[in-house]
Amino acid sequence: MLKPFNCFDWWAISRHEGMTYLNPTLNWTKLPASFDAVKFAWDSTESGSGADGQWNAQLRTNEVEIQRDVQTGNIYAELAAFQSGTAIKQTIATTPGVMYRI
Repeated sequence: MLKPFNCFDWWAISRHEGMTYLNPTLNWTKLPASFDAVKFAWDSTESGSGADGQWNAQLRTNEVEIQRDVQTGNIYAELAAFQSGTAIKQTIATTPGVMYRI
């Protein structure tokens, strides 16, 4: 089971803008210089910035929300769903002839 949002186990990342939305501060800040957007395989089709405010300020271009399951350590990605008709995607490098179970 995931901890509630106020337990700091989620982050939003916008590869396009090079920003991360940090919980609990609820502010956008620049991603560290060491962050490699090419290797971060998650992306979304969201296309805009939210107005200042509690939750709609979270919206950014191509934003993906990342959550960590505190019981298993598994990482999950979520479409923030601030815009209708958007989608989330993950790019996965594959090897021909190898079967993958996802």
